[in-house]
Amino acid sequence: MKMRFLFPHKFKIYGWITLVIGLLLGILLQLNNVEPSGDFSTTKVFALYNDGFLTEKDTGFFKIIENDISDEIITLLIIIGGVLIGFSRLKVEDEFSFKLRSESLIWAFYVSSALTILVTILIFGGIYFNFLLYNLFLQLLFFIARFHYVLYKSQKELSYEE
Repeated sequence: MKMRFLFPHKFKIYGWITLVIGLLLGILLQLNNVEPSGDFSTTKVFALYNDGFLTEKDTGFFKIIENDISDEIITLLIIIGGVLIGFSRLKVEDEFSFKLRSESLIWAFYVSSALTILVTILIFGGIYFNFLLYNLFLQLLFFIARFHYVLYKSQKELSYEE
């Protein structure tokens, strides 16, 4: 079975490296409750639109603004790493792995949606806002975790049968 939309298998290792770096930096940023500042992460960037939410200057469309890009870099590392892991071919890609991948993606969508509904009903304030930020990654991380767990479990059952 030809999988047209999957990355080559070798991309998976790059995905793991990228995801782990992004998660470690994100956790470090959250645990230290530090907003990085200084010359390293603050730079001028093009903004399609800036509403001035925290700065109240340079508002409007098509602006060059000064921004701390550490959050954006961490977000990109996590998303790119997760996509490379979740959507790289296995060494042996067949109909069964496609079925597991599809079922895991649907499962991750359901779990992420249910969690979002539950949190929306029960959690309020700043914690809810933080959840919405983390929710950007949850569905992808749920998919990766379930797909690899089900794949491991099926390979283990197959080895018992032999």
